[in-house]
Amino acid sequence: MSIRILFILSLLIAFSSNFLQAQEEKDLLKELIEEDRSAVDAIVLYPEDVRNNIFELSQHPEILIKLSGLQEKTKQSFQNYISSYPREVQTQFYELSRYPGLIKDVAGGKQKSKSELEAVLTNYPEEIHQTALNLGRKEYDTLHKIFKLNQATKQAFEEVIQTYPSNTQKATKELVKMPEVLSILIDNISLTILVGDIYKKDPSWVQKKAEELNLEVARKQAEELEDYKKQLEEDPEAYQEMLDAANLYAKDNNIKESEKKKEPSSSVQVVYSYPYWYGYPYWYTYPYWSPVPYYYHTGFYIGPGGVVVIVGLPSYHYVSWHYTFYPHHHVHLHAHYHRHYRRHPHSNGGFHAAVNVNINRKDKSPMNRSLPGNRQNFGGKKSGPSKMTIDKDQFKSKDMKRFRASDNHRGNWKKKK
Repeated sequence: MSIRILFILSLLIAFSSNFLQAQEEKDLLKELIEEDRSAVDAIVLYPEDVRNNIFELSQHPEILIKLSGLQEKTKQSFQNYISSYPREVQTQFYELSRYPGLIKDVAGGKQKSKSELEAVLTNYPEEIHQTALNLGRKEYDTLHKIFKLNQATKQAFEEVIQTYPSNTQKATKELVKMPEVLSILIDNISLTILVGDIYKKDPSWVQKKAEELNLEVARKQAEELEDYKKQLEEDPEAYQEMLDAANLYAKDNNIKESEKKKEPSSSVQVVYSYPYWYGYPYWYTYPYWSPVPYYYHTGFYIGPGGVVVIVGLPSYHYVSWHYTFYPHHHVHLHAHYHRHYRRHPHSNGGFHAAVNVNINRKDKSPMNRSLPGNRQNFGGKKSGPSKMTIDKDQFKSKDMKRFRASDNHRGNWKKKK
């Protein structure tokens, strides 16, 4: 047999081996997608540019491990700086951290006068002016420590990514601005590693698969929402209780009437997340990266002329609020929740996780028709809860995972002033 024929045979064998290995990896990915559908659904619903950044970063999963370690150290330092303050003041420090560049402008140099601070704050949303003014004048030393922590963290981050290709560096910098995405990738690191490995070998296949899943998830969500609306229309008692419950929720959480009737903006709105490095406020036991509008929780808003516009399913915390504080109120609405859950047993998201938790609790303890806990568990007063902070031990790990992956964009309850 000639050397040329042997060479061709060796190439064919190598190609066949690589092909079979790639096919096995793709089959494994398909299995993981079905097993961990909530995380996949959460990722594929992001726009294509975000998905491409995810694929780029997933080729270097060690970066995620390094970033996670850096975050733990930075978050602990931040909490140490503010831990001696009352919760209300700690909240203000967290709020300032949401606005890029603000802490630097307020406390990056020598302490500024009131007029100097007011001049600086004209570059930032009005909603944060008073908080920044108060802390800039009264708690400058702590803010300056946080500023220096910001600088050190930025330098450490640059050192982590500096040896990687420019495309990887760019993707990482973009995803750090989306901490909920990094959390999903780190929490599902096995899936991330496999996606990255396949993407290196066949990027077009991964992109095509992601687009297919994007369309599939969007279609299923649209169909499910239409069914949710239809079931409400056919159950007027549940519909009325939905309105009553939303009013009670607003009262319990000090939500103003104007916000209750606020419609989604037709223009792009900037929502500032808590920075990845410091995390969301530690007293929230579930992801709360971005404060969200009232209707994200209730799933509807009141439009012009009093028209009720349903925009989505209620959030995890809103449904849990029902079961926890008012387990025997809104019985028709609760029945509607359970009915929808049964009609869509394979759906992912916070709504289904919350109903599932309640069903499991009832199954284990028929005498207990609500989630365990009291108003103190949720950080509220006797007149009603202001925040919801549920102990992680109350929930099964799979419910925790489903919520973290699929409902993080909804966030937690935020006390309104």
